[in-house]
Amino acid sequence: MTRLPPSLRPSLSLALALVLMPGCRACEGGSGRQVEEVATPRPPKKQRATGDVARKSLVAVTRRNLKSLQMSILDAPEAERSLAAEVAAARALVEKKEPGAASEARTILGSWIEANPTDADAHYWFGRSWQLERIQVPSIDSFERALSHDAELVAARRWLAQSMFVENRCSDALPHLTMLVDAQPEAGSVYADRAVCHIALDDWDAALVDLSKSCTLGEAPYCTDVRRLEAVEARASTGGVEKTIDRTAFRSKLGKGKGKRRAGKLGKGKFKGKGGRLRGKLGGRTPDATPTHEEAAPEEAAPATTEE
Repeated sequence: MTRLPPSLRPSLSLALALVLMPGCRACEGGSGRQVEEVATPRPPKKQRATGDVARKSLVAVTRRNLKSLQMSILDAPEAERSLAAEVAAARALVEKKEPGAASEARTILGSWIEANPTDADAHYWFGRSWQLERIQVPSIDSFERALSHDAELVAARRWLAQSMFVENRCSDALPHLTMLVDAQPEAGSVYADRAVCHIALDDWDAALVDLSKSCTLGEAPYCTDVRRLEAVEARASTGGVEKTIDRTAFRSKLGKGKGKRRAGKLGKGKFKGKGGRLRGKLGGRTPDATPTHEEAAPEEAAPATTEE
């Protein structure tokens, strides 16, 4: 057997080590071809909601809350008026809200209206008896008759708007609601009632104006949603910038001379940054800068002293 010279033995050992090395790509399958690695696909990252998406979501939730608003006339106290005995009896029956009371009240009022067709209160309570049974169409007719005999009967106009709202006739109700606002400009409830119809007509700009006015005249449960919606709309109108920093005022809060104190701490000739330290050592010059006349002038030699 032929032995290898000692000088070739280390090279042969290194070659065998490379061949037998696990994972050697050049030796996979006995061929010199490289084995391609198949990358494992990563799951897509969840995208965070952008500011615009978050704003739209907040607006949608707030509007959904406001869509549940009802007109305040449903809980409003009844104003006291001078009524005929028959009309007062019918009113008492309607206010009891008992089964059969509405029908009995209409019987009394029907006889009275035949003899007194211009009695606005009689027509009004006739309409309220229909409202007690949630029958809207004849109640609308009775309220309109009451207003034809007494246009100042506020309760009849408010209940008329309520009946029209239930019948999806807010376009017809809005003129009556505007009359109520003009007649009672300091009552927040009339603005809220008109906003209910604006919302039903999907007129959110007008609704927000009326609701804001209502909240300035008196606090209500819906005012929190109104303020939230106002803030979102204000932010959207300014392009997402709620407040602009007044830099002049900001500097004045720092106080006079604070900038100088900071510069003093850095020291003369000291500059921030990597190259600043070198420039500081050179007295503020760059390495290849030409020295000034004062810098180039040699220092005057001290006078020599002679020993006596």
